[in-house]
Amino acid sequence: MDSSHKLKIALIKIRLMADISREAQCKAGELHMIMEMVSELADRVLEEDEQEQIALFETISDD
Repeated sequence: MDSSHKLKIALIKIRLMADISREAQCKAGELHMIMEMVSELADRVLEEDEQEQIALFETISDD
């Protein structure tokens, strides 16, 4: 599976999780779990060098 197809599948899954959580009017804990799932999905899709760039950006943003 090429990377663009992998990314499209990940975005479809993210959209589905967002739509379900919005319609279900999730509690805070459930919403947190969904956000963790989105984060884990993104980690699987992104390559290591991209994750390092994101970590650097988060570090800069925290300052």
